Amino acid sequence: TGTGVMFLNIGLFAEIKDEATIAGIIAHEFAHYYANHSIEGYIRSVKGDFKPGLMFFQGKKAFSKFSVANELNADSLATVWLNQSGYHSNGLIHSLQITKNDEKRRLLQYEEKWEFKETTHPDPTKRLDIAQKQEQKLEKEEGQYFQVDQKKFFQLKEEAKSEILKFLLRDFAYDECIEKAFKFHIHDVENTTYLYYLMEGIRRKCFSNVSDWNKSFIVGNYYNEIMKSGKPK
Repeated sequence: TGTGVMFLNIGLFAEIKDEATIAGIIAHEFAHYYANHSIEGYIRSVKGDFKPGLMFFQGKKAFSKFSVANELNADSLATVWLNQSGYHSNGLIHSLQITKNDEKRRLLQYEEKWEFKETTHPDPTKRLDIAQKQEQKLEKEEGQYFQVDQKKFFQLKEEAKSEILKFLLRDFAYDECIEKAFKFHIHDVENTTYLYYLMEGIRRKCFSNVSDWNKSFIVGNYYNEIMKSGKPK
């Protein structure tokens, strides 16, 4: 936030594999605070910089460019700081790969959408490419993926999984609950908690729309190629 308070969404822990990735995300968010992005955005909005017809700005388009530039700036600062922290510089790269994979997954759910327009964040592929090029330019020693406690990290990650599924089910996000529960189950087949959320997610999804009983909604998004509107995707 603009006052320096930072929140980490518990859903984050479903995807990250090490402390270095957390460090990369924290470094990126701290860079926003350090560079006064929130305050600058507030001042410019009050001044009317993002309203149509003023100066050379065009409303939402102006804010989008402002926000995208801030994200790239924060990535740049985070890359340098992560390199200085003793953590592996791949931490930020891994976090951006998670973002890219998530967008790819979401795009598969649309019939006619093949890419998302840049709004508040840069295109994940472009953003990842820029970060990788900058990371390669740094003079660095190979950092560590864990510095605090590897055992506690994985303990926290495991505890977070059931919390993630609980909140997804509570918020009616049945598709994501089913997908994540299935993923967690594959990696830990003896854990009955994941089976519960998998089956309960399926039950609630299908009772809200009985036609879903006949759909391959778990594996349907994971073919190498899907035909949508006569086009391969």
